[in-house]
Amino acid sequence: FELLNEPGNKGYDVESLELLRHAFDWAWAVRPSQPVTAAIWFEHAVLNEFQATNSDVVSFHFYNP
Repeated sequence: FELLNEPGNKGYDVESLELLRHAFDWAWAVRPSQPVTAAIWFEHAVLNEFQATNSDVVSFHFYNP
């Protein structure tokens, strides 16, 4: 399940980190049977590191043809 779509996008930058941490905590609290993730956004090293470390699978959105 994707917990948060492209955190850091639309100018929110690392301000998304607190919500992202909560989203992962909420998901893990219910012990999901499916993998959890949040799509990595390209320019945010702090967010990307958190997501890569805490996601069960790495996901991203590719927009170029």
